[in-house]
Amino acid sequence: MKYWIFVFVLLMVGFGCSRPEGTVVRIVFPAAGGEKYRVVTLTGFDGSERVMDSGEIVNGMDSIELTFPGQRNQLYFFRLLHRGITIPFITDTDFLRVVCQYGSGKYQVSHSGANEQLRRFQDSLDARGAQVDKFIADYADTVSNPGLFLYAGSHMDFGERFEDLKKFVMKSSGRFPADSGVQRVARAALEYVAIYEEELKIGDTLSVLSLPDSSGIARKDLGSSKRYTFIDFWSSLEPGAHAFSDKKKQLRAAISADRLDMVSVAVDAEKERWKQIVVYENYDWPQLIDEKMWQGPTVRAYKFDSIPFNFLVDPDRKIIAKAIPGDSLVAVVSRLVK
Repeated sequence: MKYWIFVFVLLMVGFGCSRPEGTVVRIVFPAAGGEKYRVVTLTGFDGSERVMDSGEIVNGMDSIELTFPGQRNQLYFFRLLHRGITIPFITDTDFLRVVCQYGSGKYQVSHSGANEQLRRFQDSLDARGAQVDKFIADYADTVSNPGLFLYAGSHMDFGERFEDLKKFVMKSSGRFPADSGVQRVARAALEYVAIYEEELKIGDTLSVLSLPDSSGIARKDLGSSKRYTFIDFWSSLEPGAHAFSDKKKQLRAAISADRLDMVSVAVDAEKERWKQIVVYENYDWPQLIDEKMWQGPTVRAYKFDSIPFNFLVDPDRKIIAKAIPGDSLVAVVSRLVK
């Protein structure tokens, strides 16, 4: 999470404030033959990305020409996957030329005022030290180019200061009152903050969600059974969730499947790693995944803010227990399941 909360907000701002004109970007990487590349844009506060283009540089003297139709002043990142080089650029003109040295990773973007400002901002960040947070906040608050606004904001860290995040979003919304992207972001940010300010309580009804299993088949196992159902949420990235694994197996052994359904949901972007863990653990109950993680439907619907987490629901999908500790899992569920 962390500063990617703000990245999500800023991205949507960038979508809404531009002229409907395209940009051609020519990228030159001398001596990068055989290197695979990817062009991405940010899509979420957890660092998730959407791939806009990908391919391979066949010859080190070749150039890559990409066309970005639609709105100007959008922020993108060009990545060389093996070398680990990342180049941010803003589509503020008809044509951009990007030249990068494969060995050093140093690059230059020509024919662009916004990208020159971006480069100066990068240099300023390196020199700011302890005062960097205030510098970024002031810069993001005054800059008028949405791409620059996005890039600056991607370096901000609101952490758990949700009130500050809300204030900033509303202020940004006020700066662009006619912009649909900004208004959408304001709503999305408030929905996200609500996860931390609100929670489902004992007696609330758990909604039914459809999520894919390891075969990619969508299943509606979340609270849809006419039996008691134990639903837990975990991630391959969270060590505490692994420690909970044996407790879940003990629960499955203690209460028969005709009395209790079990469903596990991985809030996890590492799909292949998740599959490997599921196979290794040999679970015999449904295993689902929400790859969008903290911006996905699971967290938004069930409003939990930590992993591992769990609910126990009755046959009417009413919550009768939640956040049951591993050490008392079998005892609590055995007592409540009739």
